[in-house]
Amino acid sequence: MLDNTMFKSKILTSFIISVFIFNVVYSNVIIIDNFESYPIDTVMDNGVGGWHIVDNLNANLSSPVVKDENSYTEINSRFWKILDDNSNALHPEALVKNLSVTLNKPGDYIQLAVYAGSETVGGTTPSGTLIVKLRDASGSNIAYFGIGWRYWYYYDGTSHTITTPTEARPSYDIWYIMRATLRDGNSDGIVDSYDFETFNADMTPKWSQTGITTNGYTNGVEIVVTCAGTSSKAVALVDEIKAYYASDATNYIYLSDNSARLKVIDGGLKIETGAGYADLYTINSSFSYPYMSAGQWNELGSGSGSGHESWDYQTNEVDSGRVDVNSSCDYYRMSRKVITKDDHFEVEDTFTNLSGGNLGVVFENNVICNLSDVPYLGGEQNKEWTTSIPTTNSSYFLPSANSGLGIVAEDDFLRAHQNMAHSSMGAKMRNENFGLPVGGSYTFRWSIYPEQSKDYFDFINKVRRNWGVNYKIEGPFGFMPKANLMNLETGILKSDEVIKQLISQRGIRILAISPPDLTNSNPYTRQALENYDINADIADMVRIKERIKYLLPDVRVILMMQSILCGAFSDSGSLLPKYPDSVEIASDGVTPKWWEYETLGTTAWDQMVAADLVRFKHQPVIGNSFYNNLCNIRDKVLNAGLDGLYIDTFNRLYSEKYGRWTYRQWDNVTVDMNLNDYTISKLKSELGVLTSAARCELVQKVLNAGGVIYTNHQSETTTLRDTKLWQFREVGPDTRQTDLGTPIALGYYKGYTYRDPNDWDTDEDLYDNIRDFINNGQLYAFYSCWGLTRECMLPNMYPFTPIDIRPGILIGEERIITTKSGIYGWGDMSNARAVFYNPQGIISSGNVVVSSNATERTFQLSLDEGWTAILIRNADQARYPVPENGETEVAIDIDLCWTKGLDSIMYDIYFGTDFADVNGADRSSSYYLGTAPEVYRYCCYNIDDLSPNTTYYWRVDEIDAGTVTIDDFESYPVNTIMDNEGGGWDIAFNQNGTPDSPAVKDSSSGYPQIDGQFWKLTDDNTSNSESLVKNIPLFNRPGDCIQLAVYASSETLDSTAPSGTLTFRLRDASGNNIAYFGIGWRFWYYQDTIAHIISSPTEARPLYNIWYILRVTLRDADENDVVDSYDFQTFNADMTPKWSQTGITTNGFTDGVELVVSLAGTSNKAVALIDEINFTRPYKTPNGHITRGDVWSFTTAASPELLTCNDVFAAGYGLPGDINEDCYIDLKDFAIIAYDWLACNIPDETNCIENW
Repeated sequence: MLDNTMFKSKILTSFIISVFIFNVVYSNVIIIDNFESYPIDTVMDNGVGGWHIVDNLNANLSSPVVKDENSYTEINSRFWKILDDNSNALHPEALVKNLSVTLNKPGDYIQLAVYAGSETVGGTTPSGTLIVKLRDASGSNIAYFGIGWRYWYYYDGTSHTITTPTEARPSYDIWYIMRATLRDGNSDGIVDSYDFETFNADMTPKWSQTGITTNGYTNGVEIVVTCAGTSSKAVALVDEIKAYYASDATNYIYLSDNSARLKVIDGGLKIETGAGYADLYTINSSFSYPYMSAGQWNELGSGSGSGHESWDYQTNEVDSGRVDVNSSCDYYRMSRKVITKDDHFEVEDTFTNLSGGNLGVVFENNVICNLSDVPYLGGEQNKEWTTSIPTTNSSYFLPSANSGLGIVAEDDFLRAHQNMAHSSMGAKMRNENFGLPVGGSYTFRWSIYPEQSKDYFDFINKVRRNWGVNYKIEGPFGFMPKANLMNLETGILKSDEVIKQLISQRGIRILAISPPDLTNSNPYTRQALENYDINADIADMVRIKERIKYLLPDVRVILMMQSILCGAFSDSGSLLPKYPDSVEIASDGVTPKWWEYETLGTTAWDQMVAADLVRFKHQPVIGNSFYNNLCNIRDKVLNAGLDGLYIDTFNRLYSEKYGRWTYRQWDNVTVDMNLNDYTISKLKSELGVLTSAARCELVQKVLNAGGVIYTNHQSETTTLRDTKLWQFREVGPDTRQTDLGTPIALGYYKGYTYRDPNDWDTDEDLYDNIRDFINNGQLYAFYSCWGLTRECMLPNMYPFTPIDIRPGILIGEERIITTKSGIYGWGDMSNARAVFYNPQGIISSGNVVVSSNATERTFQLSLDEGWTAILIRNADQARYPVPENGETEVAIDIDLCWTKGLDSIMYDIYFGTDFADVNGADRSSSYYLGTAPEVYRYCCYNIDDLSPNTTYYWRVDEIDAGTVTIDDFESYPVNTIMDNEGGGWDIAFNQNGTPDSPAVKDSSSGYPQIDGQFWKLTDDNTSNSESLVKNIPLFNRPGDCIQLAVYASSETLDSTAPSGTLTFRLRDASGNNIAYFGIGWRFWYYQDTIAHIISSPTEARPLYNIWYILRVTLRDADENDVVDSYDFQTFNADMTPKWSQTGITTNGFTDGVELVVSLAGTSNKAVALIDEINFTRPYKTPNGHITRGDVWSFTTAASPELLTCNDVFAAGYGLPGDINEDCYIDLKDFAIIAYDWLACNIPDETNCIENW
């Protein structure tokens, strides 16, 4: 334990950076009182908390009194207890408090929580009315309403007691919410009435009355609360008294589309959204400090805490898109930046420890708003979350009547630390685990998403796009025990028919073969453990993989590693951990046992000791022995040639049973805190963050090798998230844990389902299970279902690149999957075919109506109960044109841009002013602009000389086969130096040592040409080698080839004979070489895992000063339609063969996207020439390689009406030399130059002026 007495002298060795509280409040909400700042049993007598007795009407001097949940049921911690004992019938309990604002605008309201107790007072059944009055400065009532004992009450000159309908009456001992909202009934801008609304505590409506007259009174400045009746006795409770008021429109920062704005008030945040910014939210932040008294928070924004005596803050508007709040006290500084992003606001809260010792923080987000529904916490409305059982969905969303507010934690520690719970008016977020070392700083980042709808999925899909989690998902994934594919006793594989049927009926394309377990966690006897041979197990897996590849070439076989976070077994006879440097340490300093032992208790542990099967909780951290063991297992799998790994319990931020913390070390951010005095009690590390780097390293090597990684559960850190793993959630179809990750959930097996575990094994069961997950907005990963007789729907669900996910509707780049009738499409002219499944999961005929207009094609699906439809997109068509189809007021200096087809390598483009001409054009037409390669997914074509106020039509046909010229060097002037970015070439590896190389030459340079201009590369060995890189179309199909002409010159440099190698590398996006080949001075060269120099036979060797052709062609040696090797061929200039090598391995890399050219050698000097670099993809079918595009249109803007010289400059047509902007270039402009001739303002020049 830390010695907390040291705090009292402020020689601080340990603090808790206090709880910082975000009170997210609907609009300009002020807390009139929530009774949190008073000690328990405080009597609210005259002057306490700003309350005053009304007209001396407080007969019971022990009432009202502050209480908490120890006396009555709470709605939000402390509250008022009002006792009317009728000791003086004419003097009820009545108190008044002035408001800090005037309520006088339509939409302003008063709101409070109330409770009518059933208890008797003096043996008398409770009766009377708890009344609330909103009054003006003269004491006139604007709103007069309340709750009685089994009735609602309001007064408009006549008393109204509401007791019907029965179900709308209030009950005893229940918290309700009452609200009076000012209205403008005749729309003259002046308040004339109010609505009285009542709600249950969860904000579901109870009863309401609209249009109650204010009797001409308009300016509410005080609130009166009274419990009264002529002869009544009763107990009532009151809490959360709030007022909402409208605001001015100055000093806001806005989202780019002006859909929402934010303003800083007293350091807190106010967000307005919805039509006319009518829906308003406030976010107040509160911070604790060591030895803080109850309720005495340091606060930003409105609240009731008084704070530390040194607390101060200042707000600074940095620019139109950012506001800073600088706050501090003696213990810490908290600097807040509020930054406008495109569609949200981002908040950065940076804490810096000023205390001289360790310091911690508890922070709580109290979300208070006008809810129209229960808030979504971690995506779920019926669940709360703690740091012991946290959520990987770090969001909470508050729906109101016409809008919503989403908040999401962005940084790793805020995601890991936050607790989320419901409150009476919204939700709470609390962090009880934040701490800093001496002088330390940490920045919490969280984002605010104001939404124009109250749909949680509108919010969550926006976050998904911003987080970059909508990446391509390959599948379907499925498990299969090794025993289903092989006889474990004999080692004989099952028959081809059995293997093929097992996999095909489940539709599996990524197959994870399950235990025996590679981390020694599944053999159940010491003898089995000692007999386990990992190498033999992997050898079996390789045999299974090879057979499956032969039978089903598109299936990838991966191995199940179980598991990364459960510990390995200890050595025989040992009660010590297998990897002592890798075990967790609990808060008491003890090494935790494996979770199942803890769950089953001491008896189970004793049984494991007796069985000699002891294990502990191990965690991988880079460099520790458990991590090294996992890496060794991974490397064995890769070296054996398996396709990758499934890693179980890979992400661990979902349950305490696998370990949430370790006390072995401190991560300088995570602590245990004493919540009685807000001081640190223990230092610890958050295991999700601590192990993140090791887990990334573990999987990255597999991914870099072209392998597959699947894991269960979702990534809990940004680094893991950005690794773009394929992950499923291992639960039933009722979770929102996949909403911010890979939207896949793992299906059921017998005993792991809400169904009867003995009645779940048929094709229909599997189909129903898949639909369950689709209806929850999730794809499906296959677990188990063995009574299948036909292929299921899963193959038609993958691959899937998410665009928008929501229950029953999954929209992806490749397909749309839905169980709901509706009109669907991709917002463009994409075509698609529809596949329907009936309630038995059998493909059947369905009803689809295809419609199109000038901008988009839609598909209307009609689905009865139990049906599912999948729209499979024609992915080869060009789409998403810019300008958008039909767009008007387009500038005349634009590029035409579009998203290319998925497999296209080049395009034909057509352009004109007549729809019919462009629609019917071909390459012989005058409307044909040309053919060009498509290197990037987003393509553009420059159009010149457009006319104003003219409608143009254009069409892009995508081509997925043919020959693309990467460069033939004809378009550059002779002697152009191909430096960085010239012609799309960039310097590679920072290696371009010769300043004038490469250079464009022609035959006049003295070198022979092969076809016009060419590159000359010179390596004079003065610095680095000559290396340049250029993007190429996706190079990944068997038959794809790169071909180029090369020439090795005999000339000497500095009297040195030429030597070295001119090499070419075809690389993937990560820089891995798919093909590596070249020409040397009298040899050919290629590299697989080693370098090969080919100099024999002599007649096959290349000569100096001769043009040769090099060609590399991708191959599929095992005929599974996946590239695994390449052929390297060389030819004379007349294409007669010279030398070749076939079957060179690609080392598992398949997707070439760039070509690197290098002229290099350790101490070499040489000159080489290059020309005619071409990419060729063979046609699969004659004339089947062109996908015709839709005709798009746009209309240019009319010419501006220019009446004055000012109009000319305002329209951007001013002449550059017209300095004085009078539309003449004359001596007046020259005089301006002459006046300042030779003037300078260079800061470090002594003779220059300083005009700043």
